[in-house]
Amino acid sequence: MREANDAVLAATGTADQHGAASTLVAAAIGANDAAVGNLGDSRAYLVRDRAVRRLTADHSGDAPNSITRFVGDPRGVQPDVFVEELLPGDRLVLCSDGLTRYVSDEEIAAQVSEASLDRAAGTLVDLANARGGEDNVTVVLYAAAPRGMVVASVGGALVNAALALLVAIVIAGAVAAVLFASGALPSSP
Repeated sequence: MREANDAVLAATGTADQHGAASTLVAAAIGANDAAVGNLGDSRAYLVRDRAVRRLTADHSGDAPNSITRFVGDPRGVQPDVFVEELLPGDRLVLCSDGLTRYVSDEEIAAQVSEASLDRAAGTLVDLANARGGEDNVTVVLYAAAPRGMVVASVGGALVNAALALLVAIVIAGAVAAVLFASGALPSSP
């Protein structure tokens, strides 16, 4: 997260990139747990036995659309980071506010509990877009599986990965931060 912040700050030195910023949520998945961190209002949820629990707190101010912690902050980043135990069958949801503005926590839990991860990710994105989708909608799902296997779906592509330590950084709205840092996207005023 610090490296992403530094890269965005380095790219924002030019007038056309000034003020580029993004929210971020990330998870490093281990054998029995996940280390989760966030900046801004991108969120992580744990779905266990069809019940949903939000793992992250939004870093927002009192003013509308005000974010108090973000990638691209010249003061440096101070992410919330914690470790969450994962049990077989648990689902980890990492998403941008483009999803949570339009889809309730309960709807998220129902989709990831009832459908394959691949189908659930696509359905959640489609649902948010159908309800307005004025912001980017990023969804990444992980399923804790037996014998140290992790199953992940990123916007419709299903991936199986062997355990050890799978580092899966999900940048909710995060593609924007990388593109801003590389100079591929101009920032908005």
